[in-house]
Amino acid sequence: MTTRDNHLPARQARIPLQSPSTEGFNRESSNESIVPIDFQTPDSALEEQPQTASVVGNLSHGVEHLNYAQARQAYIRQKKSDRQISKSNQWISSVLHVLDVRTYYRVAKSFAKSEGFDIGITILDLVSDLLFCTLYLFDIQWALNNLDDPVLTTLPAPPELWIARRGETFMICFVFSVYNVFSWCFALIFADNKLSAVLGVRTWVTLLSSVPFIVSIYYATAKFLYIPFFLAAITAVDRLRKVLRLRGATSFLNFNSVVEKSILLGGTLIAIVYVAVCVFQYVEFRFGNQILSILNAFYFVVVTLSTVGYGDVTAKSKQGQVVVILLIITALAVLPPLISSLVDTIAQQQGGNGGTYVRGKAKYFVVLGNFDLPIRIEGVLTEILGESLERDKVVILGRTPSTPALKAVMNSYRYRGRVSYLVGSGMDASDLERAQIRHASAVYIIADRAAEDPRLEDEQNTLRAWAIHIYAPDTPLYVSNLLPDTQSYQEVTVDAAVCVDDLRHLVLSLTVMYEGAATLLINLIHTSVPQKFRKQWEAQYDDGQGNEIHVVPVNPVFAGVRFSDVSWYCYREFQITMIGVRVYARSTGLKTLVLNPGQTYRISEQDDVVFMTQSFVDLAAFNALTKEEFQKASFKSNTKYDRESGMLVGQNSMMNPPVKANHSFSLSRIHSKRGDRRAHSFRDSRSDSSIATGQAQYMLDKPEAPSEDFCVPVCLLSLANAPLKDLMVEHADGWEGHLLVCTGGYDVFKFVCGLRASHLEAHLKILFLCERAPSLDEVDVLSVFPELYFMVGDPRKKRALLKAGIRGCSKVVIMGMTSNLKDEFAGSGAIMVQHLIHQMIDRSAIIPNKCVILEVPKRSLIHFLHPSPTTTSISYRRRFRSAVTSAAKNFLTPSSNDSKGKVGTLLKPKQKPVMKQSNFLYTPIFASGRVVSSSMLDSILFQLYRNPTILEVFMMLCGVGGDKLDAGLSELYGVRNAWIGQVSLPKDFENRSYGDLYAEFASSRGIIPLGIYRPVHPRFGNSLPFVFTNPGAQVILHEGDLVFVLAP
Repeated sequence: MTTRDNHLPARQARIPLQSPSTEGFNRESSNESIVPIDFQTPDSALEEQPQTASVVGNLSHGVEHLNYAQARQAYIRQKKSDRQISKSNQWISSVLHVLDVRTYYRVAKSFAKSEGFDIGITILDLVSDLLFCTLYLFDIQWALNNLDDPVLTTLPAPPELWIARRGETFMICFVFSVYNVFSWCFALIFADNKLSAVLGVRTWVTLLSSVPFIVSIYYATAKFLYIPFFLAAITAVDRLRKVLRLRGATSFLNFNSVVEKSILLGGTLIAIVYVAVCVFQYVEFRFGNQILSILNAFYFVVVTLSTVGYGDVTAKSKQGQVVVILLIITALAVLPPLISSLVDTIAQQQGGNGGTYVRGKAKYFVVLGNFDLPIRIEGVLTEILGESLERDKVVILGRTPSTPALKAVMNSYRYRGRVSYLVGSGMDASDLERAQIRHASAVYIIADRAAEDPRLEDEQNTLRAWAIHIYAPDTPLYVSNLLPDTQSYQEVTVDAAVCVDDLRHLVLSLTVMYEGAATLLINLIHTSVPQKFRKQWEAQYDDGQGNEIHVVPVNPVFAGVRFSDVSWYCYREFQITMIGVRVYARSTGLKTLVLNPGQTYRISEQDDVVFMTQSFVDLAAFNALTKEEFQKASFKSNTKYDRESGMLVGQNSMMNPPVKANHSFSLSRIHSKRGDRRAHSFRDSRSDSSIATGQAQYMLDKPEAPSEDFCVPVCLLSLANAPLKDLMVEHADGWEGHLLVCTGGYDVFKFVCGLRASHLEAHLKILFLCERAPSLDEVDVLSVFPELYFMVGDPRKKRALLKAGIRGCSKVVIMGMTSNLKDEFAGSGAIMVQHLIHQMIDRSAIIPNKCVILEVPKRSLIHFLHPSPTTTSISYRRRFRSAVTSAAKNFLTPSSNDSKGKVGTLLKPKQKPVMKQSNFLYTPIFASGRVVSSSMLDSILFQLYRNPTILEVFMMLCGVGGDKLDAGLSELYGVRNAWIGQVSLPKDFENRSYGDLYAEFASSRGIIPLGIYRPVHPRFGNSLPFVFTNPGAQVILHEGDLVFVLAP
């Protein structure tokens, strides 16, 4: 669930607004009710804008906390008001909706298949059987008390077939019988195995206990026929078992498995005793000439089962003796297994394995993995439960017993009462039963990244997935793997499998090419709650951080309209960005995901659309849009939909006058298909000149992965593999514009694939700096990529970095420098290299503003990266000690007359830094897109349950999967692939709104903006650049902004 739906600020957003200059914003040509946002407006400027008083407050700058959420919602409310139609038209639509028979049919069909209907029928069946059995006791007692009824003498022989019965009793039994027969027919219709259902015990019990009552209604004397409807107790036991399995859906059955098995044992025992009492009483009455009351018969059965045998009540007939024999055999065959199962369950609860999970009414998710460290279980709980207002629960099936540290995490205020920890392997059916996996909303198998043998870990998790699939085939199952080829063994048994390390390398390569891309993508798979901040950059970043990816069916009103126009319309009206579409192909009946299919593609009614939005409320508004509202909104904006062209004509009339297209940036790509072996010239990203190798020739194809991998993009490859000696470099002091990769190993295949993807418009020369040379196998895998070199050296040493050309490199990437993930200091080497590089920058050893991108194994390590309060702030104690030391030196060796002034300056109070473990998503270095961790991407696995298409969309955004677009589909519907790119803000849009930029890019150029990458500037108060995803239409653009786009 999108958490921003329920966490909007309670009061108005206190965001000062600025009316831009007439050069950047033409007020007369704008019909918008909310002017663009900018925090730099003095209060006097706001006084000139009384119409904005309902949206913002007149506050002094820098005092109040800032939040964009309320201003965004005010804009959406205003747009909704503009679209509203008259009440008379709404009344007519409501009447037509009420008279629509199809609506009632859909409701009835969904209700019949719902879990609530199944629960109600099961409980009603049990109640019916219990009442039926109770009615028999009254019926037989009446018969024994009225043996001299004259009607019995008129009935045909044999007399054993007839008993005295009241007419009211017969009619009640008839009603119960009709219900039982209908219930049996209903169960037969929905049974998986019809033959087994027909030959089952329930069929025979129904034939003997219910059908005779229905047949007897047509005969006057048939109502006195003896019918053994006490046999309903047999089916009552089976229905009791079904009711007990409904504990997860009913609150009044919230008890543990010991109570469940105790109830089942007691119910079975009562059923055996009840049937024995009824049979023994009637047999002795008819064949033993012994009239026993219900109490006497019950006494005899209990004494017999307890093996006491007083002898005061005995069987007088052979038929009665047979009944006693069958009673003892049945008790010995049925009761011991139930008693044994109950004893085993009690022993398990007392044995330290967590017992059995007690289901309740809330949804719950089962997670299997190795949770020996608190940080692992805390990460899982954060991803599944997070800030959700729903009372979902988590069942952990761990491999080792819980420790006090784990219990402390599970008992924290956020998770208390929502987490259960069990111990089990996942291979044993009893473990799966204890975790109640059959009734779980979803099951997750988490790979242990610290495993010594990743291959063995994946193999064991694959077996666990197979075991769960066999035990609970209908339960959604999601698995995380350490190796990409493991997915080939899980395609049939799991709903989705994710290799997070592969995703990490793809995201890392994308952020190398486009600064901030990692933050843009990772934020789309995390939920957040809107907060308030003092700095403008934090408020803007927080507003963009709330966006998520959602796929919904298209609203029929947009059928036939160009995708680019629909994207602009949805952004203008609902502040949601339509980034793609699942194109429906009539020939195959399948849907293919395409990001930004282009200006020529028209939306179809069968399509699904992909949105980037903050709230489900906005999606609901999109789905609820009517044709009348669509036309009215177009009219209000001086636009009109042209059905023939599929375009919104006159769309630019609502904004600034059309401007001359700015061609200062290029979005050209290398268009190719798999197998295309045309030659290409390798060019440097910093200039138009070829790299030193000259006009070398290359080809486009998918490289051969070191293991079977289905997610490999089409790359730029060398025609011939170079030998290792040609790839080794002694020094790179004179290199310019290359990418320096400081690494601890050469498991970088996917990372290089992302940097050599065929759709990129530029490729960087790559130099790997590692303490060892690559092996022959590693060279064989990586040498297919052009302009890739290796250097042996320790990245933790300054001299090695200088030899690797850190002065002239365009960017530095630090990755793969973690040897043992179980070590709490894992990742320390990468952190030290990052600090070393920043020290070299501070000491002018290399140029400033060097972009350093870091990969860390744990998200908690972000707080130790540069810059952070840990590494840049000074405490009061150290500050005072430094001041005293400096004053003493000045006193002993005075060098100027203003020593006292210097001491006073040193002792001047400074704001004490607050060291807290804040959310890593809001740290400056993450907001800049310069740090990536595998744990940041775990969220995508846990979102697959609620958003099944998020993995496919995420992979497409990373540049993988675009080659799967069918050529026929492309030619028939006019779709083409698009990828994430980054362009400089055109000069014509400086000091104009983001809404103007969106309209120009989407409608005129077929480019979908995703967000902006804002530079360091005093107006924002930021120390590093930051990402602003899907800004509001009122946000003012400034010089230096980079725009994230989806373009061909």
